[in-house]
Amino acid sequence: MDTPALMNRPVNKRSGYVHTPTVMHHHTLFFIALLMMGSLLSCAQKQPAPDEVAAIPFDSAKAGYLYQFAYSCIDREYLNKPGLVLGDESYLAPPRELHPAFYGCFDWHSAVHGHWTLVTILSKFPDIPQRDDILEKLTGNITRENIQQEMQFFDDEHNRTFQRTYGWAWLLKLAHLDRLNFSRAWCLFEMGHTLNNHRMLQTALDHFHYSYEKMDTEEYAGSHWLASFATYAILKNIAQD
Repeated sequence: MDTPALMNRPVNKRSGYVHTPTVMHHHTLFFIALLMMGSLLSCAQKQPAPDEVAAIPFDSAKAGYLYQFAYSCIDREYLNKPGLVLGDESYLAPPRELHPAFYGCFDWHSAVHGHWTLVTILSKFPDIPQRDDILEKLTGNITRENIQQEMQFFDDEHNRTFQRTYGWAWLLKLAHLDRLNFSRAWCLFEMGHTLNNHRMLQTALDHFHYSYEKMDTEEYAGSHWLASFATYAILKNIAQD
């Protein structure tokens, strides 16, 4: 499929991950080309001000909708995809024992995303009705002892690179196609605001709304982290000072 054509319209959701270097390479090249095209368009003609594009309000309704995805999974131990390297049979332990802070949400990095989502929502909406329930789960997982054990895991000789690429660069890695829409949305929001480019901002909105409106598919393995990406896309929709 032609990459520019794919980027100009929302993609259909499907199961599976996009990992191949060729796909990643094409996406990288396309974003570079898109940035250059946006710069040329911005210089060639006067663009409407970014505030003329309908903003995505990060309001209490969205917070109340998004929080539930992270809240329901950060302490859900199974299904679980551990992803660690087994040094011997002693590594065969339940997720909660291996990762006492980040054992839920299907896999480790998604548990991190889930906690980030809840903390972000609490910081933006300190009076959210679910505040006490959220804090109870967060403080139950994020303790000194639990975090120390998480840190010790990274010192294990067989797992020093555990989740490193994804954990350190999760904003750049693409997987499910709904997340790809949210990822594209926040990239386009940031570029559109930087370049004062109306077309980029409108395209970002199209990508965001396409996947936001169908997040709740009950496909746990494919939607357990989407709230993190949707929340971040909303934040990137707000023009930076």
